[in-house]
Amino acid sequence: FGYSLKNNALTIIGSCYLKKGDYENAIKNFKDIEPESEGYYYLALAYGTKEDIKNERNYYELNLEKGIIGLIETREWMESNSKSK
Repeated sequence: FGYSLKNNALTIIGSCYLKKGDYENAIKNFKDIEPESEGYYYLALAYGTKEDIKNERNYYELNLEKGIIGLIETREWMESNSKSK
């Protein structure tokens, strides 16, 4: 139960950084999430948005193997939401 709260908190914090375009802090938060957690998908998304294709693919595949896909599915979604704020 405790790890679930930690994963949720890190997902929210990392998502805020991601929407601001602060990829380094987003990645720092997402890296501490359990690979089985939905939030771990966002680690791959952060690398992809940063245009680090190698890490994006590695973490995406790890999440597919161990976890589930997150709710943010495209770079376009994130970009459109960050511009509207």
